[in-house]
Amino acid sequence: MALAGRVGVNLAEDCVGTNAPGLTARTGLPSVVLGAEHFFGCVQVMRCAAAPIRNVRGEVAGVLDISSESRPFGFDAAAVVGLFATAIENRLLRAQSTEHVVVHLQTSPSLLDTPLEGLVGVAADGRIDWANGVAARLLGIAPVGAGCAAEEAFGLGLANLVALTRRPDASAHRLPSGLNVWMVARMHSADGVRRIVNLGRHAPGSSPVREEAEPALQAAAP
Repeated sequence: MALAGRVGVNLAEDCVGTNAPGLTARTGLPSVVLGAEHFFGCVQVMRCAAAPIRNVRGEVAGVLDISSESRPFGFDAAAVVGLFATAIENRLLRAQSTEHVVVHLQTSPSLLDTPLEGLVGVAADGRIDWANGVAARLLGIAPVGAGCAAEEAFGLGLANLVALTRRPDASAHRLPSGLNVWMVARMHSADGVRRIVNLGRHAPGSSPVREEAEPALQAAAP
């Protein structure tokens, strides 16, 4: 662990054989590699579970891994690493979306601002630039590069989504698919401040939105 965990060590499969972080970095999928499933005998005392972290372009920006040496996991490592990788990914998506209306949605308001929430980035032209996995499943769209109009997915145009940023609390909404969800819309800036930004110039016919700022919500620490 002390050798493999150093900064700069290449854990790619062609360098150190089969391992969970290297496998996830290559495939972009969660993976679990236990004991003798590792390629080299010297690391067959390891148990590893890894999950990817994607950016707004859908690229693997990083991999979160949990490893145990000489004894098995006493918990569901795949579920734990997946949960925290999702929390990190959601914060990264918000941080990279300074020019988007970020829509948070779920079927229950208690799941908003948790790793289980759906997130969608809507660009100034009213089209969806990205969606995390939860939102993609709720809306029935591709996570990245879908390019579909927000109005098709939400039944709401850009002006309506911008108006949601003025509401501090989530509101119920029925999607065109018939699914009832709770939604709140926000704008985030790279300095960690949540903003409501005037997008009137991007939405012809929409009323200007008052600009405000307040501390961003912090993700819960483990």
